[in-house]
Amino acid sequence: MDIAQQAILMLLGVFFVLLISGTPIAIVMVLAALVSIMPFIPLDSSIFIASQKIFAGLDSFALIALPFFIFAGNLMNRSGVAIKLIEFSKLLVGFIPGALALTNILGNMIFGAISGWLLPQQLQWEALLEVISEKKDMTQHLQQQQI
Repeated sequence: MDIAQQAILMLLGVFFVLLISGTPIAIVMVLAALVSIMPFIPLDSSIFIASQKIFAGLDSFALIALPFFIFAGNLMNRSGVAIKLIEFSKLLVGFIPGALALTNILGNMIFGAISGWLLPQQLQWEALLEVISEKKDMTQHLQQQQI
């Protein structure tokens, strides 16, 4: 068995043992990676390499922009622009059977075009629709179907 196979077996073994024992997944991933590296590379070098890889993975424009997109969604919610988007969507497709779902889809399309990215837009949209559904006294079942 060569070094690569030993490292993979150690990685998977430690990963599943820690995962089954109930350790949080972030700690499991870090410990499994460090334990599988340590027999082949000295401890100080392995910690340096692991931290270097972690920080290299964090150097991403998407991770930097995510808080700003969420802020823009909150700003749209608080200013009332998002409510007006829902009303506009309802005006366009409200007469068609199944208008609730179509309003959701059309509003998502417009909201996504404004914010420029799908994930924060979708999170903000779902939170907004949940609040609107509660104001209209919809049941929990209808809220889940809508979102």
